[in-house]
Amino acid sequence: MHESKLALFAVCQHNPGANDEDISGNALINVASFVMEFLLESQTTCGDDIEHELAKLHTGCLHFLGVVFDSLFARKADISAEPQIELEANSRHTFLDGLMKTFDMTTSIVFNGAIEGHSEQRVSASMRTSIFNAMVIYSQSCTTEDRRLALFASELLPALLKWVNEGSIDDDIRHPLCVAAALQVVYTILAKLASFDWVSTLCNEMRREPVLLAHCDWLQ
Repeated sequence: MHESKLALFAVCQHNPGANDEDISGNALINVASFVMEFLLESQTTCGDDIEHELAKLHTGCLHFLGVVFDSLFARKADISAEPQIELEANSRHTFLDGLMKTFDMTTSIVFNGAIEGHSEQRVSASMRTSIFNAMVIYSQSCTTEDRRLALFASELLPALLKWVNEGSIDDDIRHPLCVAAALQVVYTILAKLASFDWVSTLCNEMRREPVLLAHCDWLQ
């Protein structure tokens, strides 16, 4: 347990200053896979020393996700010529590739309720809520001057709002806890940016889909 916390701490310290072209993408993805497996299996309740250590490792895992978000969108903010980073074929397995795949893995889990490659094993509502909470914490830590949060919003909010509106609340994909946590992400980002531009853009797109229009009107 102690070694896992130290390893996570070391990775979190390394990420911000890592070279994009370092051939360390697979190592980062392996760490991300460990984080997801731990969040999937762990139960963080108050109690004895083991549970206390689990709770601290759980916090470290969520901090790792926040560091990944920040590392990825700080790099995207630094690329002024290209609004989106496109990886070339020879860029696979680089550190930047690992950041992008970890972000994709994270959003896939919260939207689909399963870890890639483990589709038969459903992700609990509590795990997905924890990931949404990591997004909230990251959004709260951002400043608006360097465009990190705006880029994060541009990639996350359209898909997030569409996911919320695509079906009714249930006990699986749209569990009440997950929907509430997702809306907290939306509120935090919009409040931090002091802008509803992403919502307006999404609603304009949704107006082309009559089935979804009714779900969009409450956001206006």
